[in-house]
Amino acid sequence: MATGTAMSTKMESDILGRWLKNTTTYVGTTPAAWYLGVATTINNNTWTEPPASDGYTRVAVTFGAIGGNTSGPATISGPSAATTFGPCSNVNWGNISYFGIYDAQTSGNLLFWGSLTAAVSIAVNDQFQFAASAITLQAD
Repeated sequence: MATGTAMSTKMESDILGRWLKNTTTYVGTTPAAWYLGVATTINNNTWTEPPASDGYTRVAVTFGAIGGNTSGPATISGPSAATTFGPCSNVNWGNISYFGIYDAQTSGNLLFWGSLTAAVSIAVNDQFQFAASAITLQAD
C-alpha cells in the first residue's frame, strides 16, 4: 500500500492558475494518459528513477472514482489493474521507496507523489508490482 498526499509545485501552480486566473501555463491540457513511476530517492524535487537501460519504464495507469467529496479529504485509488515494472536487468535498481504520477512516459511533469509503506529492494531479474487499488491519492 502507498498513499500520496503531495502534489508537485507544477501541479499546485497549475491548479491555482486554472481556478483563480483561468490560465494553463504550467502543466497545460489534461494529458491523454497518466503514467505511474517509481523512485529510489528524492533530492530537491529531483527524482531518481531506475534507468531505462536496466529494464525500467513508466506504466500507463487509470484510477477509480473520486471519494470523500462530502466528508473528509478527497481521495482516489489506483491503479485500476495490477501494474508491473521490470524485470530489472543488468544492474540492481536499489530500494524503491517512492511512487509518482506523471503526464508522460518519459520526461514530462511529475504531478503527484508519495512514499511506499516500506521500501522494496529490486535486484537483477526482479519485478516490482503494485496491486490494483494499492495507491491512494488524497487531497485535503
